[in-house]
Amino acid sequence: MNKVTKNWLDDAFQDNNLPSLISKYDVNELINKSMERTFGTYHGFEILLSITALTETGTEKTIKEKDLDEIIIECEKLFQGTPKSDILSLLSIRHVRGLRPPWFSWPIYSEILNPFDDKIRDIFGFSLDEISKDIVNLDPKSELNRFPDAIEKIKPYTTIKHSNIQTPGDLWDKLFVEIKNETVGLFYKISDVAYWVICRELQNRYSKFGDKKGKSLENLVKKEITRFLPSHDSFQEYYIDENEKDIITIGKKMGWAIESKAMNIRPSSADWSNLNAIDDMVPILKGLEQIIPPLDLLKNGGKFIDKVGKAHKIKPKDIVFGFIVTDQIYSSYVRAAIDEVIEKKEVALSNYFSKWHGNQVWIGSIIDLYLLFRVSETPSVLMDYLQWMRSEEKLKYTDEIESWLFYGTEPVMPFVKRVKARIIGSGFGWERVRNEGLNTYFPFWIERDRLIKELDKEGNINQALNIVRQERLNTSRIMKKRLKRKKV
Repeated sequence: MNKVTKNWLDDAFQDNNLPSLISKYDVNELINKSMERTFGTYHGFEILLSITALTETGTEKTIKEKDLDEIIIECEKLFQGTPKSDILSLLSIRHVRGLRPPWFSWPIYSEILNPFDDKIRDIFGFSLDEISKDIVNLDPKSELNRFPDAIEKIKPYTTIKHSNIQTPGDLWDKLFVEIKNETVGLFYKISDVAYWVICRELQNRYSKFGDKKGKSLENLVKKEITRFLPSHDSFQEYYIDENEKDIITIGKKMGWAIESKAMNIRPSSADWSNLNAIDDMVPILKGLEQIIPPLDLLKNGGKFIDKVGKAHKIKPKDIVFGFIVTDQIYSSYVRAAIDEVIEKKEVALSNYFSKWHGNQVWIGSIIDLYLLFRVSETPSVLMDYLQWMRSEEKLKYTDEIESWLFYGTEPVMPFVKRVKARIIGSGFGWERVRNEGLNTYFPFWIERDRLIKELDKEGNINQALNIVRQERLNTSRIMKKRLKRKKV
């Protein structure tokens, strides 16, 4: 009888006789070299950190380039299996960490945490502003023996010994890995981990933290939507049939329903052999359930009550869309399993959402909503992007940045699965964004942007959407012709 273990990674690499080359090389050199090669953002790097903790390594300190290539390929192979009791193949997730630099993502996290500044100071001994300054200014490639004071303060919460790693899930909330006499810094994910750790410590000490964080997130979402849709009427804390909802925004021809959900994704959920991921997905599933009545209201017309008790009647809208906005960027881990859970475990939801991907609902973090508002610049472009992405099955589990880079380039879609996600994502030039703003990624193929924006302001979104679609389809035809010429 075969021995059954709970460690899917150990099973996977034993079953595949992997890794065949790791046993030759010194562990510190191996990790440092692979981190240089992968920029420390590829999930395969954390697979490598885990494997080297599970197997014997060698003493050679000069790594051949071809051997390093083979080691990285071997780590990728472990994605191809489906671990026992798995929700979804790891290969399907294609999730990449570290594509959003701290100077971009941390100010958004900081705004959510702002109401808890006094409590953060009590726990960590530093104000939120002091922590923010150290996180935003930290050089991810820093080799300092001592880090800024605020980061030193969270170091005990975010350090793991290499020998204690069993699966990549153990690295979920870690920034420091102690290997022999050396410490490796995983600073590519510093803002996401720091936010998670601060939230965890606040949750452990204050019973009402989750509810208050959810309200802080909702307030931020409302602010962003009001900025993006200034001509729309937006209502927060409204009621349909005496059931409270988060946000609804109503325009001439378009309406949005928004539910914000503060998440608590545990380290165990990063390891897809652990079904805790389903439990951590409850807020999103609840959000899908809560968003059905407002979507129906926007589609069919009817009335709702605002937070001061005033009734509002609305007419049916031509364009209706829903947003479930989370506070954690790693919600994409959970998002990857939604269809399967709806199909197998949520009968009530399956009657309305046979699949969330393909329906008029976007699920993602406030970080990515913030990004999409600024790269799209105007509602008709955003609506066209979301409808296009929903129609592309291959984009189901891609990172939002990757999906945006593919927007309007359908002819290259067959190459999506052949190109490593980290290569696609690194094509998003963050230094350029820092200097010039996210609007530098407004779709290059839209020539009538001024007209489109003017039509959106006037409420003529159907007309604006038609122009966007025409230009996208025209660009697609041109690209197809060019690809055919290259083949010939």
